[in-house]
Amino acid sequence: TPPKVVISEFVALAEAFFPEGREPKFVNAVLDHMAREARPEAF
Repeated sequence: TPPKVVISEFVALAEAFFPEGREPKFVNAVLDHMAREARPEAF
């Protein structure tokens, strides 16, 4: 599964738990950073 799809799924999950918060943006930033380090060729 492409990293962007996985990140998108986790952001959607965070939005379900925190619909009005900043947490989904934080989840997106952390996972994006981790994915770019782990699999830079996928970006």
